Amino acid sequence: MRNPYTVSKLEKKRTAVFASRFEKLLKTAYKQTGKQVVILVDEYDKPLLQTMGVNEELNEQYRNMLKAFLFRNEKPVTNISALPF
Repeated sequence: MRNPYTVSKLEKKRTAVFASRFEKLLKTAYKQTGKQVVILVDEYDKPLLQTMGVNEELNEQYRNMLKAFLFRNEKPVTNISALPF
């Protein structure tokens, strides 16, 4: 039986394509407006909270994805502003 939490090569490729398109969208928006882009991520911690103490392996994967979103080459993204909801 296939592990439902295993990421296939096709899923990884699709994710990479999506990430590339998203990056291009952000750069295009900046080039056209000359203004920084703001990204609001609501409930980013929900997958972490749902898997905490239930599936630690999946929880670790979620943490790593979140770190990859916020950090590049071990350096924090410094132009991100957090706004409370």
